[in-house]
Amino acid sequence: MTRNPLVAACSAFLFTLAATACTAQEKGTATSSSLPFQVTEAARFEEPWAMTFLPDGRLLVTEQKGKLKLVKLGATADANEVGNITGVPEVAYGGQGGFGDVVLHPQFASNGWVYISYAEAGESDTRGAAVARAKLALDANGGG
Repeated sequence: MTRNPLVAACSAFLFTLAATACTAQEKGTATSSSLPFQVTEAARFEEPWAMTFLPDGRLLVTEQKGKLKLVKLGATADANEVGNITGVPEVAYGGQGGFGDVVLHPQFASNGWVYISYAEAGESDTRGAAVARAKLALDANGGG
């Protein structure tokens, strides 16, 4: 599978950011090369696996156990909101099985398609990889 270099670079940055979070929380500031930046906890998750930004700046985050979270970042950390998206496929959780990646369709703004990879149960206690496509339908309050 060929990965988008921008996605790979962002993932590497986020991994580096996460790795420095403990130090940053102790000191209040972390640095990347010579550029200082502030680290602020946005939300807590159980076994997060992947994330993607929606065009309006909110995040979709998969949790390996089978939850899809919608995160709205507020003006302050106390104003952040985390909700569950309903209607997601049932996952076969265990080992590395569960929810995997979440990706927006290139024309997501006009068609609302979201792709999710996950492990599904098979016969005789086996699991297999699956990909689902769904339209993200948010309610009047912006939740799923």
